[in-house]
Amino acid sequence: MLDGLRMQLSDYMQQTGNTVAKFAAEIGVSQEAVRMWIRGDRKPRFEQLEKIAVATDNRVLPNDFLRT
Repeated sequence: MLDGLRMQLSDYMQQTGNTVAKFAAEIGVSQEAVRMWIRGDRKPRFEQLEKIAVATDNRVLPNDFLRT
């Protein structure tokens, strides 16, 4: 049901025109943290995953960070 709407964070950012700075401020993390998630250098902590899901209207979910 939601699979057609789910996406990686980088895809979400690109499709919505959201900036790293704006998204980082919205969920209360540093811009570098968001950049590292997008590059795949790090995965968000549990609390951050919840905030990402809410901020993206559940289009980016925890399992989306497990994809390579």
